[in-house]
Amino acid sequence: MWFVRTLVLLSALLCAAVPGRADYASSRLWFTALAEDQRVLLQFSLMLTDDYAALADGVFGRRTYTALADFQRRKGYRATGVLSERQLAQLVGETAQMMEALGIESEDDDRTGVSFLMPRKMLRFVGRTERGKRWISDDGSVELETLSVPLRETSYVDLYERLATEKPTRQVTYTTFKDWFFIVSGENRGRKFYLRVHRGPLATSGFSLSWSPRRDQILKRIAVVMSNSLVVEEPRVAAAPRPGFSSPEPSHGPSSDRTPAPARVTPAAPAPAVPWSTGGGSVQPSPSSPVRSSGSGFFISFDGHVATNHHVVDDCRSVGVVGYGPAHLLGVDETRDLAVLKVREATISRPVVFARAEPRLGQDVVVLGFPLGTLMGDALTVTGGNIASLSGIGGDAHDLQVTAPVQPGNSGGPLLDRRGALLGVVTSRLDDAVTYEMSGALPQNVNFAVRSGHLTALMRSLDLEPLHVPDHEIPERSLADVADIGKRSTVQVTCH
Repeated sequence: MWFVRTLVLLSALLCAAVPGRADYASSRLWFTALAEDQRVLLQFSLMLTDDYAALADGVFGRRTYTALADFQRRKGYRATGVLSERQLAQLVGETAQMMEALGIESEDDDRTGVSFLMPRKMLRFVGRTERGKRWISDDGSVELETLSVPLRETSYVDLYERLATEKPTRQVTYTTFKDWFFIVSGENRGRKFYLRVHRGPLATSGFSLSWSPRRDQILKRIAVVMSNSLVVEEPRVAAAPRPGFSSPEPSHGPSSDRTPAPARVTPAAPAPAVPWSTGGGSVQPSPSSPVRSSGSGFFISFDGHVATNHHVVDDCRSVGVVGYGPAHLLGVDETRDLAVLKVREATISRPVVFARAEPRLGQDVVVLGFPLGTLMGDALTVTGGNIASLSGIGGDAHDLQVTAPVQPGNSGGPLLDRRGALLGVVTSRLDDAVTYEMSGALPQNVNFAVRSGHLTALMRSLDLEPLHVPDHEIPERSLADVADIGKRSTVQVTCH
């Protein structure tokens, strides 16, 4: 059975556990020393113990550290983020008991082409539907459906917009939209629901899980496990189209009216894929790993460490830095939307230097980056502006509001002062369409950057020390001179 194989692999962790310092850095070193399959299985186990609710990708980050520490704390141990042999044995035992009790095994649905882990002892198969298969618990409190919607009938984007739309009796509490999958979850007529689908060449396929609130404690864990285990192939038996398609949301849902979307911040997000050439120092992705989006970044060390936004590299199969080749993700701060990468065997002549002085209201700033990759190719752009506010949306003191124009693809680029020193990392801009819908006016250069102090904290958690040059030793320069300084450290980051 699947859980037996899991325990065999997970038990190998017992041989790899070593004691360490009670801090984030030692937890990272311990975790990353494990084999990749061990790291993934450890995250899956922490999902089932209700300590971890994120992507099981084997990558260490703040959520993994917090999950390890929470498990230790819940068991009465000191929260170090490094599990001892005894603690790992407890985690293995608790995971095995839950998998056995729920009957968690793999389901391969030939009707829709989806495969995922499901709690077989909780659900019984009801039969086929027009778009997949259906399971239900004996008391009707839990329902599961697989689905496959042909792209010729409803596009991937249209399906997402339909499912992410709130209605009078249907509230959406979480969404994430990527090039190859999306998730929508919330509450529909008093029932919780979680839906994840993947885009394929011919159809959008996945599953929808719904449950009554009294089952929430266990079902929210199961939903995350099912989501992380989902694999989609093209359906071997095509789902029959039906006229007048209504959204495959959990059953019990109305089909009416779009309500106005709440105000949101749009990341100055990864730009669409760039048609790279091999000339000019750019990197040529292999045919099996096409570039699907790009953003900006900048070197923060002489050894090839690169800072960017977390959303630029989130859910990428691989990451590259143009002109330097593949990059390895070292650490992230999801709360502040930051990430640190490392390119291989690179020696950098001019990493960015960090400003010592606090940013000032009205201060002149310069933004560098690679916006609108499809249109601009690999051309670096430079824009000037000033600090319009010392806080972000809702008075968030972690961010700065700037007037320097940014576009999709600017995400992760440096915000420099007129000395060429780092003040922040470009993160987002106000969504034009939503702002116009709510206020009747288009925003004029309302853009945001996270303060550089948060990047400093992330770097130090990775045992990296930012370069500081005293402000009095750096004269203020013209925009052109700052551009000359910044272009030496600013790079384009590609997501494959």
